[in-house]
Amino acid sequence: MDNSQSDFEGAYNKGLNARSKDRPRKSIVEISKKIEPCRVLELGCGTGADSTFLAEQGFQVTGIDFSNKAIEQAKEFRSKLFSNGYTKSKRYRRI
Repeated sequence: MDNSQSDFEGAYNKGLNARSKDRPRKSIVEISKKIEPCRVLELGCGTGADSTFLAEQGFQVTGIDFSNKAIEQAKEFRSKLFSNGYTKSKRYRRI
């Protein structure tokens, strides 16, 4: 693990991340209004707020991050949101 990866792991382990876990970025919301749903690959997905929002809009989303903790949080948090049977495509992977 290099320094930048360990920095991210440390931040996620402490609960510190640059963006909110539950809200997509405004730019993602705006862009989603301008294009038809399609396949999306989100590199550096973090806890998956953008990926989840896009999946809710009908996009087929795969989120990738090199932080194990971020991927764990994305899977855990998003599984709670989708536990009611809502099954839009969303996958998270560690690289």
